[in-house]
Amino acid sequence: MLASEGGALAKMLTPFELGLGAALGSGAQWMPWIHVDDAVGLLRFAAATNTLRGPLNAAAPESVTTAEFTKALGRVVHRPASLRAERLPATREDVERAWAWAKSACLPNFGPFEDAMSSRSTNLFHTGIAPLLNLQRLSAHRVVSDVLAMDLPLPSKEGFVRQGSRHRG
Repeated sequence: MLASEGGALAKMLTPFELGLGAALGSGAQWMPWIHVDDAVGLLRFAAATNTLRGPLNAAAPESVTTAEFTKALGRVVHRPASLRAERLPATREDVERAWAWAKSACLPNFGPFEDAMSSRSTNLFHTGIAPLLNLQRLSAHRVVSDVLAMDLPLPSKEGFVRQGSRHRG
């Protein structure tokens, strides 16, 4: 049941707001859902209709996959929701490898844009490390220090640090 003040949505919001939104499993699983107002409407209808018999199924007319729901909820909270839980670095070595990759493959191509995009790509490079920051597997101090020490144009450093500092860890 979806409602901003309770139900399943309330439990899902925090990870999504932290940039940790992820479809579970493959994302292909169907996810029936209903808004609380529609569920209440169904209950009122059932209470007022004497001819109904048997169980009622309270669900929206069209189900979505968990991948579709994840993408939609990410748009609503204005956060990326493309995290794959199975790809999160689990060990210190994994974190170091992910950060080394971001520094070598992403940051040198980082554009001086406020939207944190490369001048050659539509990928948001900071979203690759946001989960590491949010889960405190990588410290913001370390990220800022490493980025400032790199031989990059100042606008690229500033844009990355500004975007990277928007994590909520």
